[in-house]
Amino acid sequence: AKESQFRPPYGFPEYCDVEELWQFFPKNYFHVVFVSNALDHTVHPIRGLKLLLWVLHPDGKLLLRHFRNVHPERWMSLSDGQHQWGFDVDLGPSGEQSFFIWNHLHRWNVTQVLE
Repeated sequence: AKESQFRPPYGFPEYCDVEELWQFFPKNYFHVVFVSNALDHTVHPIRGLKLLLWVLHPDGKLLLRHFRNVHPERWMSLSDGQHQWGFDVDLGPSGEQSFFIWNHLHRWNVTQVLE
């Protein structure tokens, strides 16, 4: 697309690692943040989510598109392999639906962590 004369009105999408968003974009910069099949490849997915929310405008929307528990086998490393984390929706402590990120060592109720 860059070779053509087409120029999107707000520029082309940018690339950077989720852990480095703060270095490239100011707080509350985006009105829409879309992440597809990426957070399960990070070493620190909760940190990544917090940074995605940091660059998101208070009235913005964060859209996550990830497969649910892509590899249910027990991952034995946090630093290698394609899918280091499982993403799931399950019942939280009060019986409400909650978003969880987990592997064989950790299980976070993201709904609670981000409150």
